[in-house]
Amino acid sequence: MRRGFALLAVCTVLWVVAGVRDQARSEQATQPSTALDLVILIDDSNSMYDIAGGTKGNDPNQYRREAAIIMLNMCETTSSRAAVISFGGQPRDIEPDGLNYDQGLLSISGDHVGVREKLAEEINSHEYRHTNTDVKKALQRALTIFNLTPPIQGNRRVILLLSDNKPYVRLEGDTVEQAYARGASEALNLVYTSTLFNPSLADSVKIDVVELLNSELEPQPDDPYYRMAEYTGGSVFTTYRAEDLPTTFTEMLAQQIGSTLSTQSGKPYDLGDGRYAIPIRLPNQSVTEANLLLSMKGVKADSVRLYKPLREGQNTADQAFVDGKTVFYNNTKSFVQFKITKPRDNGTWHLIFTPDPATAQTSGTTEPSASITVLFSYNLTLHANLTAADGLHDLQTVGKNDKLTVEAWFTDLDGNRSTDRLLYQSAETDASASEAGICAYAYALPEGQTLTDANATPVLKLSPTERGEAGFTLACRPADLGITKAGAYRLYVYARGEGLARELPTPIPFSVLNQAPAFSEDNAITLTINDPADEAMNPHTEKTVCLKEDGLCEDGDEAVDSLSLSARSEDERIVRVLEDADTLDDRVTLTAVRSGETNVVLTANDGDTGGAVQKTLPVQVVDVSLNLPNRYEPEIIVENTPDEDGKYAINETLRLWLHVRDRGVPGVDRDGYALTPSLTLTDENGVETALALTETPGREGWSASLDSGLQTRDIRLSARVLIGRPENRVALAMPAPLTVRIINRPPVTQPKAIAELHTEFWVEPNALSLRQEDQPYVFPLELCFADDDPSAYRTYFACLLPGDAAVPATPEEAAAAAVTDGNGLALQLSPDGVVTLSPLKPGKHLLVCAQTDAAGQTAMFTLSISVRSISDQLCADIRPYLIAALLFLAAVLIVRQVTRPSYQGLSFSLSRNGNFQVTRQFADSKKKMTMSPFNPFAANPGCAAASEALSNLTLKPGRNHTLRLRLKKATRNNVSLGLNVPLRPRRWVRMKVGYMLTLKFTENGTTTTYGWKLVLNQPTGGAVPGAMPAKRPQPPSP
Repeated sequence: MRRGFALLAVCTVLWVVAGVRDQARSEQATQPSTALDLVILIDDSNSMYDIAGGTKGNDPNQYRREAAIIMLNMCETTSSRAAVISFGGQPRDIEPDGLNYDQGLLSISGDHVGVREKLAEEINSHEYRHTNTDVKKALQRALTIFNLTPPIQGNRRVILLLSDNKPYVRLEGDTVEQAYARGASEALNLVYTSTLFNPSLADSVKIDVVELLNSELEPQPDDPYYRMAEYTGGSVFTTYRAEDLPTTFTEMLAQQIGSTLSTQSGKPYDLGDGRYAIPIRLPNQSVTEANLLLSMKGVKADSVRLYKPLREGQNTADQAFVDGKTVFYNNTKSFVQFKITKPRDNGTWHLIFTPDPATAQTSGTTEPSASITVLFSYNLTLHANLTAADGLHDLQTVGKNDKLTVEAWFTDLDGNRSTDRLLYQSAETDASASEAGICAYAYALPEGQTLTDANATPVLKLSPTERGEAGFTLACRPADLGITKAGAYRLYVYARGEGLARELPTPIPFSVLNQAPAFSEDNAITLTINDPADEAMNPHTEKTVCLKEDGLCEDGDEAVDSLSLSARSEDERIVRVLEDADTLDDRVTLTAVRSGETNVVLTANDGDTGGAVQKTLPVQVVDVSLNLPNRYEPEIIVENTPDEDGKYAINETLRLWLHVRDRGVPGVDRDGYALTPSLTLTDENGVETALALTETPGREGWSASLDSGLQTRDIRLSARVLIGRPENRVALAMPAPLTVRIINRPPVTQPKAIAELHTEFWVEPNALSLRQEDQPYVFPLELCFADDDPSAYRTYFACLLPGDAAVPATPEEAAAAAVTDGNGLALQLSPDGVVTLSPLKPGKHLLVCAQTDAAGQTAMFTLSISVRSISDQLCADIRPYLIAALLFLAAVLIVRQVTRPSYQGLSFSLSRNGNFQVTRQFADSKKKMTMSPFNPFAANPGCAAASEALSNLTLKPGRNHTLRLRLKKATRNNVSLGLNVPLRPRRWVRMKVGYMLTLKFTENGTTTTYGWKLVLNQPTGGAVPGAMPAKRPQPPSP
């Protein structure tokens, strides 16, 4: 029995906590008072007893009577009243000696608490056996007693009916089925027609039923007990074992008084003196009564004692003695029962007992165990308030996403707000996954509905307030409460925990409005077909339109409503609508059929009242393969600046920029497409040339360069851009080629440059010796003309005509009259226009030069050139002067030769870069010494490289004690170097005079210094050449 009782108690706690889903039960759990006006109907029909012959009864051990006694003793002690009736065929009052129900219910509270014990004695002392189970008559007797009992405000009026079968009234000749039908019909008819059973009345009577069934029966929803309990707002409890009836009755009482059972089953802790203790915690100061029900399984009944919480400074707790006022005691054959009224000491109480060894041996366990059920009573009423968080809405205009605030609190019997902070502590989950503390919850239901498993709704937990008055609070939205439809709702609030179960007496009404979806103002869709960017240029393109993703529609109740979209095309030749009629979704698929414009009518529906709206959506279908060439065209821009006539010079490099121009035609944007450009030049002769293109840095487009040197005056530029994938590209072409006008100015002569050309050349008749200026004369014709054409596109012409020839008009005419053989002036013309003139013999000539550009335009000039003989000119011009000069020169030479001193023993040394390497000795007595060719390095191969630079050396004495030295160099065009060296020789005196001469010159980038040392020995009568004088005279000053 202990195992079954504990199991049922635990299940009862879980079921009661979830009992918010039972509206009938919640309505009874709202009263602040826990007092009852209770009538217990005990079924004493034959089926409850064992029958001779072996038939077992459903409750032969009278557990139902024990349960009734326990329930009576658990009733509140302030104003509770009760009556007990045994019924079967006829109802029988169970009443104490000297008391009856003629005045109605008996008081079992206050000064009449002792009536409970007397009733218990009567319940245990009577056993009635009835043939029928006439529930109608039992209920009629209960109604009679209620009618005789004046109501007490706050007392709940309850009939507790215990039966093991359906109502059964069998008359003579009835079958069993007829007996069951008659019993049920009569009982239900009484319930439906009696005023006191009308649940709409304030003092109506509720019927709670406990069905004791055998294992072969299952409770049926159409059972008459279910129907009468449902009608009156009661409940039906089912149990299959009679020994569980006390627990079931206790559970029903807990429901009636707005409490929940707390069941402990397990090992108590050992006090060390043969006794064991079970702790019972009183959670707060608001508990008005605590009922403790201890199973006697394994417990000595006379050993159970109750102890108060340990006070500060105490080592041993005080025993709570039974005084019939604050502590009550009752025991049955299966239970020990304590009741604590108005406990002032909240904390941990203890039940201390001695184990029953006999029971321990029977159970096969050596360690004691205990099973206890605790039931707390609270005189508290739950209140709640619902407000809009923003303060702008009343409860009749709440949106599904508007913020709401729920506040809840408790009041006592006097209507004062409870300040017991322990009532509002957060619930905590212990190791057994049970919550400790009181929690408040809220849920909402549409008006007129009750909470069932079929319409389960979210239940939100409130949090204890951290500031201000004690209570609970919750911030939520209607959507958080599971509200998805507009309408009238009721907010239900309930509290559970610490043995308390409270519902809001009256749910809070509020109305939720639906905010219909709204389409955005400016919306349009463009669909494309034949797109060259696709792998296959599909002529039919699909587009899925989604209300949310495409931003077409906004719903004020977003995340609450489920938007669905339907569509209809106004012209299915352009756009067709595909939608799955079996699926409600916020998207439809549009299929583009052909190019054009039409409208698609969209209907968005959030599935709520007034939630369907329409929108006319413009849809344009664009054939990309046609639209792109119509919208875009290549454009060529010449970035050079033309002249005032809009022309560009032929020698100017043109910078071209090719880009794709948007003509402004609506349709597809080219961004994202691959572009392949080409640019073609066409000249006047129709010859086409492809120009190289490069991408332009920093801007879209391509660049090209048109080099100078064009041979045409006007060119045409045409461009084409291929767009799309290589296999599906579409060509963008220019509407007309771009004509670029090129100006090619004809070449002109440069008079200044022509005037600087040589026109006169000198030559000896035998051409053996030419002067420097008579060497071949070279000049470029490029300097003689000015032309815009690059040099690569210019051609030159030059020829010689006889000096008396007429000036030709064209190069062709000059070429026809040109003299090529026997000419005294040789002409050479290189391809790049360099003219070389080489005079050969005297004569007169006419030089004709011309330049022609790429366009065939020619400029020409003529130049008269004469080649003259030097000998002839001298003979003709200066012959008289020359004869006189020669005569004078002869005379001078004769005189000089006679009078000039002579030297002998001339020594010559040559140095290079300071190193004297060659010495030559001459011992002649000539007055003039000439060495030609002079090669002083022949004896020294190391100096042979410089020998070619010298031509001849001439030494001869001069007048006034001077020495003339003349040096000629062949590599310097016969330019002579001559100087006079002053000497101061003393005649008749033997002496040796030395002179130094230094010459620097540069050849082939190398500077070389040559020095000559001359030693002159004057004859003094047999002097030895080279002998050193006794005293060296000082050299003269330079």
